[in-house]
Amino acid sequence: MIHRTCAEKPDKRGVLLCPCGVSDDRDPSLLSEEEMNVDGEEESARPEETNSASNSGGKKRANEDTDSSASKKSKKHVQPEDSNILKKLIRELSSDTTRLSEIKEKRALYREAVREVESDRTFFDLYLKITNTEERSEKARNEVIFAYYYFGEELEKRLAHYRKTNEEHEAKKKLYDAVKDQLPKEVTKSAVRKKADRAGKVYDLFFRISDDKTQRLLFIQRIKSISATSISKLSDDDIKYVASQVRKNTRQN
Repeated sequence: MIHRTCAEKPDKRGVLLCPCGVSDDRDPSLLSEEEMNVDGEEESARPEETNSASNSGGKKRANEDTDSSASKKSKKHVQPEDSNILKKLIRELSSDTTRLSEIKEKRALYREAVREVESDRTFFDLYLKITNTEERSEKARNEVIFAYYYFGEELEKRLAHYRKTNEEHEAKKKLYDAVKDQLPKEVTKSAVRKKADRAGKVYDLFFRISDDKTQRLLFIQRIKSISATSISKLSDDDIKYVASQVRKNTRQN
C-alpha cells in the first residue's frame, strides 16, 4: 500500500515506490482494496436493508389484509329467517297483534278516567298517561309510515312517466329535480334523495304484499313497533322475503 502523502513517480516497471519502503502497483489516488471492500459492502447492504424493510412492510400489510379478510369472513351472514326484526315485521303484518286483554284494559282506563273520584289517583293518572302516550306513539309511527308510503307512491308514478323518454339514471335525476323544485332552497338534494329512497323502500314493501291499495293501508295499520326508518334499512332481498312470507301467512289465515 502506498501512503498518499509520500507517493512518488513509478519506476521503470510502473511500480510506485514509497520512501517508507512499500511498493504498490496501484494509483495512489485510489482507495485501498480494504477500503473498497468496506464501502462496497455498505453500499450493497443498504439496498438489501431497504428491500428488507419494504418486504417487512409488505408482509405486514398483507397480514393486516388477511386478518381483515378473515375477520369479515368470520362474521356469519344472518339468514332472513333468523333475523329478529324480519320475524317481528312478518308477525305484525301477518295478523292484528293487538290482544283482547289490551283492548279491555284501555276501555276500562278510559271509563275510569271520566268518573269523578275524590280519593288520591296519582298512580292511576300516571298509568293512564303512559298508556295514552304509547298509543299516540303507535299512531304517530303509523302516520309516518303512511306518509312515506304515499310519498313513495307518487314518486313511482312520476318516475314511470320519466322512464318513457329517458334512461333510468336520467329519469331519476329528473325526478329528484322535480321534487327539489317544490321545496325551499334550504332543503338539499342529499336530503331529497334520502327521503325518496326511504319512501321507495316503504312503498315497495307494501306494494309487494298486496295488489289491492286498500289492503296495503290495512297492513300498515297492523304495524306496532317497526318504524319507517327500520323498513328503509332492509335490503331488496329482505323486502321480497317479508312480502312473500306475509302473503303466504295471509292466504293460510
